[in-house]
Amino acid sequence: RIEKLDRGPGALGVEIVRSVDDLKTKPVGQHPDIAPHPHVVFLTNAAIRSPNLARWLDQLEARTARVIEQAGMADQVAIMSLKYPAIQKMREIRPDWRTGVLAATAVGNITRLDGDFVAVNVRQVGPRLLSAAKAAGKDVYAWTVNDPLEMSAMMSLGVDCIITDEPALARQVLMERASMSSPERLLLLVAERLGLSLPTGEYRDASP
Repeated sequence: RIEKLDRGPGALGVEIVRSVDDLKTKPVGQHPDIAPHPHVVFLTNAAIRSPNLARWLDQLEARTARVIEQAGMADQVAIMSLKYPAIQKMREIRPDWRTGVLAATAVGNITRLDGDFVAVNVRQVGPRLLSAAKAAGKDVYAWTVNDPLEMSAMMSLGVDCIITDEPALARQVLMERASMSSPERLLLLVAERLGLSLPTGEYRDASP
């Protein structure tokens, strides 16, 4: 599967929340102009320092679930977070939804954690992780893959999902690989493992 990232101001439904008071008047919900996409809320430092923020964040998982259901997208989403307690809470609220842990760094065997998948930096993907995930019955998502050689390498290694800013490019790679022989695909994998890369666009950063 290929997923498109929408980041920062200008992404679908993004709004800037400058204080916790704004959260009372602008609850997370559907964007009036780009329905049915939900809001992506960015908190300023002032909002983060507010003593009332914890109470609002404590309801975040339930609010998120309601927004997704109101948009009719419950069967189209996968929930992931850097915060494992948030994933545990979401699994309690919606046990049938796909959830997974987002790992920004190597933190032991994350395949032992609850969830349907693990989302890891592309540099963490390798045979050992893929084997452990398979044994645990979990999928592996690789982020953020914008280089076509890396895309091909992840496909050859057997990841279940590529998270990218370039879905059209990823589809093109899929199409081109379909016409390649196994030795040709292996050659691309070796080239990527040796450090060869192709020019890509400019992005905010490599975070998911």
